Amino acid sequence: RDVERSRGLGDVYKRQRFEKFVMENYKKVNSVKEFADLYYVSERSFSRKFHSCFGESPYKWMQKKRAEQMLEMICDPEFSFQEISDRLGFSSPSHFTAYCRRMYGMPPTLLREKNKK
Repeated sequence: RDVERSRGLGDVYKRQRFEKFVMENYKKVNSVKEFADLYYVSERSFSRKFHSCFGESPYKWMQKKRAEQMLEMICDPEFSFQEISDRLGFSSPSHFTAYCRRMYGMPPTLLREKNKK
Protein backbone atom coordinates (compact mmCIF):
# COMPACT_ATOMS: atom_id res chain seq x y z
CA ARG A 1 0.00 0.00 0.00
CA ASP A 2 2.82 2.42 0.74
CA VAL A 3 4.12 1.81 -2.77
CA GLU A 4 0.70 2.71 -4.20
CA ARG A 5 0.53 5.89 -2.13
CA SER A 6 4.03 6.98 -3.08
CA ARG A 7 3.26 6.34 -6.74
CA GLY A 8 0.17 8.52 -6.38
CA LEU A 9 2.20 11.33 -4.83
CA GLY A 10 4.77 10.95 -7.60
CA ASP A 11 2.02 11.38 -10.18
CA VAL A 12 0.83 14.54 -8.41
CA TYR A 13 4.39 15.85 -8.32
CA LYS A 14 4.92 15.05 -12.03
CA ARG A 15 1.65 16.79 -12.88
CA GLN A 16 2.63 19.88 -10.87
CA ARG A 17 6.06 19.93 -12.54
CA PHE A 18 4.42 19.68 -15.97
CA GLU A 19 1.94 22.47 -15.17
CA LYS A 20 4.80 24.64 -13.89
CA PHE A 21 6.76 23.92 -17.09
CA VAL A 22 3.77 24.97 -19.21
CA MET A 23 3.17 28.19 -17.29
CA GLU A 24 6.85 29.15 -17.37
CA ASN A 25 7.29 28.46 -21.08
CA TYR A 26 4.08 29.11 -23.01
CA LYS A 27 5.13 32.65 -23.94
CA LYS A 28 8.38 31.33 -25.45
CA VAL A 29 6.74 29.11 -28.07
CA ASN A 30 4.48 29.69 -31.06
CA SER A 31 3.22 26.16 -31.69
CA VAL A 32 2.41 22.88 -29.99
CA LYS A 33 5.35 21.29 -31.84
CA GLU A 34 7.75 23.88 -30.37
CA PHE A 35 6.26 23.19 -26.93
CA ALA A 36 6.71 19.42 -27.34
CA ASP A 37 10.28 19.89 -28.58
CA LEU A 38 11.06 22.05 -25.56
CA TYR A 39 9.71 19.25 -23.32
CA TYR A 40 11.66 16.62 -25.32
CA VAL A 41 8.65 14.50 -26.25
CA SER A 42 6.61 13.87 -29.37
CA GLU A 43 3.82 16.28 -30.21
CA ARG A 44 1.27 13.49 -29.59
CA SER A 45 2.69 12.63 -26.13
CA PHE A 46 2.78 16.29 -25.19
CA SER A 47 -0.82 16.79 -26.33
CA ARG A 48 -2.07 13.79 -24.31
CA LYS A 49 -0.25 14.91 -21.17
CA PHE A 50 -1.41 18.50 -21.67
CA HIS A 51 -5.04 17.47 -22.15
CA SER A 52 -4.97 15.32 -19.00
CA CYS A 53 -3.65 18.28 -16.96
CA PHE A 54 -5.55 21.22 -18.47
CA GLY A 55 -8.69 19.56 -19.86
CA GLU A 56 -8.32 20.95 -23.38
CA SER A 57 -5.96 20.75 -26.31
CA PRO A 58 -2.69 22.66 -26.02
CA TYR A 59 -3.54 24.52 -29.25
CA LYS A 60 -6.85 25.85 -27.90
CA TRP A 61 -5.26 26.74 -24.57
CA MET A 62 -2.40 28.57 -26.28
CA GLN A 63 -4.87 30.51 -28.44
CA LYS A 64 -6.79 31.62 -25.33
CA LYS A 65 -3.60 32.66 -23.55
CA ARG A 66 -2.38 34.56 -26.59
CA ALA A 67 -5.75 36.35 -26.86
CA GLU A 68 -5.64 37.27 -23.14
CA GLN A 69 -2.11 38.62 -23.47
CA MET A 70 -3.05 40.51 -26.62
CA LEU A 71 -6.05 42.13 -24.92
CA GLU A 72 -3.93 43.23 -21.94
CA MET A 73 -1.43 44.83 -24.28
CA ILE A 74 -4.09 46.47 -26.46
CA CYS A 75 -5.66 48.04 -23.38
CA ASP A 76 -2.30 49.55 -22.43
CA PRO A 77 -1.68 52.60 -24.66
CA GLU A 78 2.06 52.31 -23.95
CA PHE A 79 2.18 49.52 -26.55
CA SER A 80 1.88 50.33 -30.23
CA PHE A 81 0.00 47.83 -32.36
CA GLN A 82 3.22 47.10 -34.24
CA GLU A 83 4.97 46.30 -30.95
CA ILE A 84 2.13 44.01 -29.85
CA SER A 85 2.20 42.26 -33.22
CA ASP A 86 5.98 41.75 -32.97
CA ARG A 87 6.00 40.65 -29.32
CA LEU A 88 3.26 38.09 -29.83
CA GLY A 89 4.92 36.65 -32.92
CA PHE A 90 2.42 37.60 -35.60
CA SER A 91 3.85 37.37 -39.09
CA SER A 92 2.47 40.81 -39.98
CA PRO A 93 0.31 43.62 -38.57
CA SER A 94 -2.52 42.51 -40.87
CA HIS A 95 -2.38 39.00 -39.39
CA PHE A 96 -2.52 40.57 -35.91
CA THR A 97 -5.58 42.63 -36.91
CA ALA A 98 -7.31 39.59 -38.44
CA TYR A 99 -6.62 37.53 -35.31
CA CYS A 100 -7.99 40.34 -33.15
CA ARG A 101 -11.16 40.48 -35.24
CA ARG A 102 -11.55 36.70 -35.02
CA MET A 103 -11.07 36.57 -31.24
CA TYR A 104 -12.89 39.76 -30.20
CA GLY A 105 -15.06 40.69 -33.16
CA MET A 106 -13.35 44.03 -33.79
CA PRO A 107 -10.02 45.48 -34.89
CA PRO A 108 -7.43 46.49 -32.27
CA THR A 109 -8.17 50.22 -32.63
CA LEU A 110 -11.83 49.77 -31.64
CA LEU A 111 -10.91 47.28 -28.92
CA ARG A 112 -8.48 49.78 -27.40
CA GLU A 113 -11.07 52.54 -27.55
CA LYS A 114 -13.71 50.32 -25.96
CA ASN A 115 -11.40 49.15 -23.15
CA LYS A 116 -9.64 52.39 -22.22
CA LYS A 117 -8.19 52.20 -18.72
